[in-house]
Amino acid sequence: MSAPQQRSSTCAGQLGMANLNWYVVLNRADSKVGLADRDIEQTLGHQIDSRIPSTRAVPVSVNQGQPIVLAEPRVAAPRAFVELANRVAGIAVEKPGLLRRRSAK
Repeated sequence: MSAPQQRSSTCAGQLGMANLNWYVVLNRADSKVGLADRDIEQTLGHQIDSRIPSTRAVPVSVNQGQPIVLAEPRVAAPRAFVELANRVAGIAVEKPGLLRRRSAK
């Protein structure tokens, strides 16, 4: 176990969260702030599980009192939220491909 992983494990134990599943979510993942994904993963000792891109649609939906996944479902950020929710819930979702045929009804 690396030093960052050991620190994370010790901290989780002190908080009574040692046996829980951890998900690392990088919010505003496309923002240029000088941090590389690799650096974040090395520091935390854990792989990034989900990347939520930055979009102006999020604060707009908050100000309007609408969930972003309902207000702007085709924007990248809400799609990332849905993918994260499905992953946490253990729901396997097949992503549609460009060459996949539609099933006959």
